[in-house]
Amino acid sequence: MGQKFTWVNNRTEEGFVMEKLDIAFASIDWIHAYPHYGLKNQPILHSDHGPILLDFDVTLPFRNRPFRFEQMWLTHPSCKEVVRGAWNSNFDGSMAFQLCNKNAKLRSDLIKWNRDVFGRVEKEIFQKQEELMHIHNSI
Repeated sequence: MGQKFTWVNNRTEEGFVMEKLDIAFASIDWIHAYPHYGLKNQPILHSDHGPILLDFDVTLPFRNRPFRFEQMWLTHPSCKEVVRGAWNSNFDGSMAFQLCNKNAKLRSDLIKWNRDVFGRVEKEIFQKQEELMHIHNSI
């Protein structure tokens, strides 16, 4: 994060060089102790090296998970209807514009349909694994 380079040679014109020389090392134990750490390269101002700031509580911005078609959807009888409904939608514009809009509609329709039909599968799997661990630990 931060600046791309951590060192400059303080020359001008053809002799000017910037490099990413400065790095940090950590043991596995340290990384487990501080799982939300982050390094941020600061601007190079008064030296030929830029300081590196260590932050122990970095929160990354939320990113939507990329859309993925799930194989299990094909096992459900209403999947074809969801695809057919989105694909038969009418959009005005060029063929490319229509294709993009049909794909976007299919994506949003499948996401909603998945939530309604299958629920939150990843969450349920995690809960079942937690229950299994609890049972295993109580034996």
